[in-house]
Amino acid sequence: CSQHSNLEDVNSGRFHICKKCIQIKPPRTHHCSICKRCVLKMDHHCPWINNCVGHFNHKYFISFCTFMFLGTLYVTVSSRNLFIKHLMHDGRDTFNQSTEHHLIEGQNSSSALDNKLKLRLNVYFPSSGDSHLQLERRCILFVFMLCSSVSFALGILTAWHCRLISYGETSIEWYINVEDAKKLRKQGLVFKNPYNFGVLSNWRMLLGLVDGRSLLCILLPSSHPPFGDG
Repeated sequence: CSQHSNLEDVNSGRFHICKKCIQIKPPRTHHCSICKRCVLKMDHHCPWINNCVGHFNHKYFISFCTFMFLGTLYVTVSSRNLFIKHLMHDGRDTFNQSTEHHLIEGQNSSSALDNKLKLRLNVYFPSSGDSHLQLERRCILFVFMLCSSVSFALGILTAWHCRLISYGETSIEWYINVEDAKKLRKQGLVFKNPYNFGVLSNWRMLLGLVDGRSLLCILLPSSHPPFGDG
């Protein structure tokens, strides 16, 4: 009976046959050339998670992007002053100058010159303590530049996906809908996305805030299936 119903859906044009999988392909389904399979409500193939983003993990993907963005943004903001301090001032030079001034003060000129020469040599052959300061400085500079660049790029990506979710689209559907809207505009018609149920309803369905579920299902790990059939 199920096979007969599927054949009726194919004949009616509701479902299609994937030319690569040779299987029934429901609406909003696309074939991923990397995963070698059809993905329901496919958004895109993400190389960072090595998986496709679709109906069953779209919520977790946007949560991952949001929390990662907030984490890198927090590190960027909290380490800003420390980054500027280490960027504008070399800790090794400051250490050498203060030590040099302390040793020269109250000593004779001959001893002061010897100590000054040793401190200048220490610039080119740093001690273990000096190397530790330089390592700390480089780590701070690296962490700030990494987190700031990641938060900037990930912020743009997250904002783009939030925009798509608000309009009830996936990344693939956005390209298709733009072309369809152009064709209909030439005919004097207006394109309407059949999967757009309003901004609030789109987010509630994606995040699973249905059937009495609270916001805790977003913040805490949850195993409930996504809303709808994709």
